[in-house]
Amino acid sequence: MKIEDVGIFIVEVARIEDTIKKFGRKFIERIFRPGELLSLNPVHVSGRLAGKIAVSKVIGTLCYKDIEIISRGGKPEVNLKGKARAMAEENNICSIKLSISHEKKRAIAVAVGIGQ
Repeated sequence: MKIEDVGIFIVEVARIEDTIKKFGRKFIERIFRPGELLSLNPVHVSGRLAGKIAVSKVIGTLCYKDIEIISRGGKPEVNLKGKARAMAEENNICSIKLSISHEKKRAIAVAVGIGQ
């Protein structure tokens, strides 16, 4: 196994909070799969969004709903579907490790694409 690529993204929580207030469920449903969010808290949503964008930088495409982030024992786990999975395979990436962190003002995520 070797590291094929790394992606990082930081987002301001206030931007996401404003977007949620303006667009509500429309925004959430456009970006996230059902059951993907544990909470609509803007800090949590910001972290998950940062995770999706960090993963997209690793695989080379941004298909929000094809990048699913779920929690397993408090750790984020990445499931790729559709175009995102195809792009990962094309780039020799067999798994992605993800770390998400947040505080009141910002959320950040780092994704590492692991190859064979």
